[in-house]
Amino acid sequence: MENAPQVAEPRVFGLEGHAREFFRDELGFLERTARLGDVVRLRFYHKRVWLLSHPSLIESIFGLRGSLRKPLSMRTPIQRRLFGAGPLTADGEPWRAQRAHAQPALERLGHTAPVIAAATERQLASWRDDEVRDVHAALQELALRVVAGALLGLERDVDLEVVRALTVEVRALHAERSRSRVAWGLDSFLPTIRHRSLVARIDRLDQLVNERVEASRRGSPTTDVLARLVAQPSSPGQLRDQIVTLLLAGFETVALAVGWALELLARHPTEQRSLQAESDRVLSTSAPSDEQVASLDLTRRVLSEALRLYPPNRSTARETTDDLAVGGLRFRRGDQLLLSQWIVHRDGRFFADPLRFDPARWTADRARALPRYAFFPFGGGARACPGRSFAIREATLILAMIARRFSVAPVAGRPAKPEPRILLYPASGIWLRLSKR
Repeated sequence: MENAPQVAEPRVFGLEGHAREFFRDELGFLERTARLGDVVRLRFYHKRVWLLSHPSLIESIFGLRGSLRKPLSMRTPIQRRLFGAGPLTADGEPWRAQRAHAQPALERLGHTAPVIAAATERQLASWRDDEVRDVHAALQELALRVVAGALLGLERDVDLEVVRALTVEVRALHAERSRSRVAWGLDSFLPTIRHRSLVARIDRLDQLVNERVEASRRGSPTTDVLARLVAQPSSPGQLRDQIVTLLLAGFETVALAVGWALELLARHPTEQRSLQAESDRVLSTSAPSDEQVASLDLTRRVLSEALRLYPPNRSTARETTDDLAVGGLRFRRGDQLLLSQWIVHRDGRFFADPLRFDPARWTADRARALPRYAFFPFGGGARACPGRSFAIREATLILAMIARRFSVAPVAGRPAKPEPRILLYPASGIWLRLSKR
């Protein structure tokens, strides 16, 4: 986009502005709005909101330093209570310090294939031939066990239930948005029954985290990841915020990526057979290695295509902290910039026949030909998800291990439909029929 882009500004009346339509049908609203052009200026209550839908504009925004922050929202109070000042919620210098502090642990998380494989085998042992199962729910449990085991060494059901119960409560709170934004707002800000229940579950998680940290400091057996975190200089609060962020922020993304990949493979049996052939060839031992995971090329392409069609984050938002001029556009301080993966990933200018499932898009040559931010499932710029490499490796191994043991097929009358909540969840699960191979 060499020239200043045209700005579309759909008219709207009333106090809420475009927010009413956005919250009523978020994905449909984004699609309808993006058809007006690459730059659309909206109004959500008193806020100016810009939908930017071209990779060059998105690259310009992600390349800015010091003039943007994560915007405040109705879920900010709960996020701050849950994650504290961790890498997900902090800004500026505190965020940079948290990011640097977490890096050694993230590097260690990249070498946990045995932990992933053991948890996957345990999950698959409960799957039955000709069973109809919500694979998304099963994958949530699996991904939770992987990160809880790799990070804190949690294996006992009583400990895992502490984390599980909290995540269920958080999901329920955010699902409320689709039913009543008033109730959602009250539960986020005020000490309602749901709010108090959520805070109690956060307190219980804090207790569990503190127990594991103190055990590590006493020299009790622990994980390499936790040992590296504890060895870094930090205050107790900073360490707690790091651990909780690493524990909770990523496992849902893995469950969604693998779940949507299975749903797509169920509807494309030829691609499913090709992936199974790769998993049979590469995973030739009972204990997969990091080197074997690195060889699962087709499996990674299937996951990339699933992340393109069903990105866990359907959009990324930033708020300007100063008046800015970017790409021929002028933004005021306090404007919100909306960069939508859901829109750009499905844009026919960058992806031919964009709604078609085509893992071949992600061969090396074709992927290199894409504009840099035609595909950004993990965000971009300095705040790109630091755990993305681990998430991809984990999802790759889980998907390959499932493919080696089972085939999946659609279930009549139970299609998976995306629904925006915290992330892009399947509205009523991903129900598939399993067949043992």
